[in-house]
Amino acid sequence: MVGLRELSQRFPEEQKAYLQNMLLLYPSDRLLLEAYYESLDEISKIYFGILNAVIPGAKLPLFFRANSSDIWNLRQVFQLREYNFDFPYPPGRILDLGAYVGFAAVFFANRFPNAEIVCVEPDWANFQILKMNTIGYPKVRAIRGAIWHHSTRLNLQSKMGGEAWAGVYEEKEEGHIRAYSVGELLKKIGWATVDYVKCDIEGAEAEVFSEPHCGEWIAGTACISVEMHDRFRPGCTEIVEAALSAADFDRCQSGEYSVFIRRQSRFGKVKDNGVESEVLQLAPTSLRPLRFRLVNVSPEPWGFMIIDENTFQLHPNNPGEPSAEMEFTIELSGQKQFSTRISVEGFGTQDVIFSVTMSEHDGIAFAEERQVGPGQMVDWIFSTFPRVGRHRVILSTRMAPGAQNHGGAWARWVAPRLR
Repeated sequence: MVGLRELSQRFPEEQKAYLQNMLLLYPSDRLLLEAYYESLDEISKIYFGILNAVIPGAKLPLFFRANSSDIWNLRQVFQLREYNFDFPYPPGRILDLGAYVGFAAVFFANRFPNAEIVCVEPDWANFQILKMNTIGYPKVRAIRGAIWHHSTRLNLQSKMGGEAWAGVYEEKEEGHIRAYSVGELLKKIGWATVDYVKCDIEGAEAEVFSEPHCGEWIAGTACISVEMHDRFRPGCTEIVEAALSAADFDRCQSGEYSVFIRRQSRFGKVKDNGVESEVLQLAPTSLRPLRFRLVNVSPEPWGFMIIDENTFQLHPNNPGEPSAEMEFTIELSGQKQFSTRISVEGFGTQDVIFSVTMSEHDGIAFAEERQVGPGQMVDWIFSTFPRVGRHRVILSTRMAPGAQNHGGAWARWVAPRLR
């Protein structure tokens, strides 16, 4: 492998191409990643126009403008990974308020491939790059506009931190920018609720979170991240904290973002070990609606949750702790094949082991397990002898050997069936 000193003597384009090729082989190599971002930074300083980068973690190249603040935002999102904090559950609907050129939206689209994402960006030039960066992601929608405390028109007041970076807006009757309240925006896009809101709107968060009806959409939201801009609008932090009370939200910091995570998700009640619940439907044909028991499952909202009528999440515990289990009893009449689709939806986590155990009065009938890596989806099918009579089934998850923690290990079962 060529050393970095030798790389530094190459022409920037050759250095960038070389590092891109090496990252295809070693996408997690920190030294290579640092050299690659430094290469992009150097190219950004000596060129003009629109350039592109091939970033590990993004399935398509990303566009950025030379001699602009784009490269710093790219590094914030993909190198410093400011959005790689733990969510209470994988969000299905994401609002990106202040989407800039779409780097955060692309990060979310790769981390949560099933999520619908709506981006809002007022600046025309930023919006054009945003559309270029998100055109390959069909679940990402871009809206040119701004977020305010009511429906109005805005004009640009000033630019902060670079020509392309931060725009501060003010309300004007003849303004050029359409502005929405969050509630109005949700109606426009047809969402009753939103799971995660990313808010980076250069001081306008004071307007948004002081709006008298903001509690209506906040009540249905599990996670909100806000970059505070007290330097633009004094008092922003106090306003946001008042709307997202410590009684309802836990707070942490991720880079420049204050992250507020709801203490109890609307998706279910807190579960103690051994609690019985009811699944809507595990599979349309064989495993009909049934009652089940959760054992060693975290009481947090992400411990167990129903995603849709066929899918549920059973989050594994930390390495070395007992498996998280779903247990139920069914009557069988000759079924001999088990099938399901299993996946680990988390981003940057470690492998998870999925297990199926079936037993009857005289002992275990069969036990199978399968290891799945992050981002993988596996169709899992195996056969046994025809089973008749009452059987107990345990579906479980645990972290694979060598895992350091269980963060982001969103283990999902899709349509488990016996037939």
